[in-house]
Amino acid sequence: MKSYDVIVIGAGHNGMIAAATLSRKGLGVLLLEASPTYGGMAAGGEFAPGYAGPSLVHSLNGITPAILKEMQLDKFGLAPLPTMTTCLSHDDAPLLVADNYQIAAGILSREDEVGLAELTRRLKFQASILQQFLADTPPQEGAFPFSMKARLAKTAFNLKRSGKIEMQEFMRMALMCICDVVDEHISDERLKGLLAFDGTLGISLGPRSPTSLFGLYMRLATRSAGADHTNGYSINAAGRLIDAIYESTKAAGVEFGFGRKVRAINVNNGLAGSVETTDGETYSAGSIVSAIHPATTFLSFVGAPKLDTGFSREISSVRSRGNVSKLNLVLDRFPHIASIGGSGEGRYVLAPSANEVERNFNPSKYGELPDAPCFEFVIGKGDRDTVYLSAIIQNTPLNLKQGWESGSKRLQDLVVNCLERLAPGIKSSIVATRFFSPLDIESNFNVPGGHWHHGELQVDRLFSLRPVFGAANYRSPIDNLYICGAGTHPGGGLSGMSGLNVARALIRDKGRGGK
Repeated sequence: MKSYDVIVIGAGHNGMIAAATLSRKGLGVLLLEASPTYGGMAAGGEFAPGYAGPSLVHSLNGITPAILKEMQLDKFGLAPLPTMTTCLSHDDAPLLVADNYQIAAGILSREDEVGLAELTRRLKFQASILQQFLADTPPQEGAFPFSMKARLAKTAFNLKRSGKIEMQEFMRMALMCICDVVDEHISDERLKGLLAFDGTLGISLGPRSPTSLFGLYMRLATRSAGADHTNGYSINAAGRLIDAIYESTKAAGVEFGFGRKVRAINVNNGLAGSVETTDGETYSAGSIVSAIHPATTFLSFVGAPKLDTGFSREISSVRSRGNVSKLNLVLDRFPHIASIGGSGEGRYVLAPSANEVERNFNPSKYGELPDAPCFEFVIGKGDRDTVYLSAIIQNTPLNLKQGWESGSKRLQDLVVNCLERLAPGIKSSIVATRFFSPLDIESNFNVPGGHWHHGELQVDRLFSLRPVFGAANYRSPIDNLYICGAGTHPGGGLSGMSGLNVARALIRDKGRGGK
């Protein structure tokens, strides 16, 4: 039985960042991955049958300067990305919107210009309060360090210093719904639709649901925390990042074990000591880090009998039913979007109004598909002189009443028909397609429920409550077993902070001088 200082399970970006950070501290690290390649949900592969490219992800956000420095990613070919979003509508002229929600092209009324400036200023300020905690290890009972107390005190002081009105507005707005907030400031339906779409993407809430504004806070906080050239949209964005992280992890001396699916984490007397794979191999380690879904880690690999009953019940209750689908199209030419007179790289969003986003959400509560899907897409050059169109479709429930066997065709037809209306002739240019429902994401990427964030990013599952209280500081109730990944703080996306944070926590525990 081979022995290591640390075994990391899962070669997604968080698993690789954790493994590389630990290896650079002189620890012997084995990284086990069930699939034949690295990257997890951001992995490349077949964009569509016979065409190579990324499967799911077409955006980057929140790769922090700390990750860039730790992983030395600038050495591995990262480059700036397009960051503009074009708001599309079937009836109104498009708007070109910068990442900070400022208008880059298009016409707004004077009242909306003033209202948008006030809204974005306030939202960015409020999101900055959350941003300060993205890189922190959440405190747990009996583990509330002085540094966290100092951070909270400083945050409270800065909030108070911002003035009575700003403090009152934060307290008033924090748990509001997006629609109520935007209605107070702007009347332009295109902007309302974009803010509503961005705030609820990947979350099972509509823009009129209480607390939905938190989704917009998290988006703004994560993107603001990222280094300048690591936010943006491109067909190849995630692939380049994942390749850079992999090369950095290899350079750090991590041993990879691809195609080695974990069957169990062996626990004796409350200590995690070894990992068994389905091919019959056993690997022992002083510490084990799981970078996959918390439910798989605890309920499948460890097993409920080795856990406290209350903890098992809490892990079982984490809401992880995916509601986002992905459609990839290979085209023989760039589509000509009629309203903008062409097309190019960048992000396009079809969410004509906040009310339309809400109407889009309502059927999903009952296991049904929307009649007029809201979605975003990115266009870019593919291989073999083709063009790739990558679309992310919101509010497509895991437990679809009609079943995904027939539902997938219906949803694809709805989206392609919307695209045809926006870009006449696009149907005839389609060479190949690939579609992922939440059910497909579950089976293809070993993610229970097919949830992109490994659990809802809502106020009851953030910071010290993510994934559950008692395991939110990357340590688990099982000694020597640590967790990271999208199911832990700060959540989904490609920030990589969960991987860096878990490595720092383990290093501190082992007395190797972690920060």
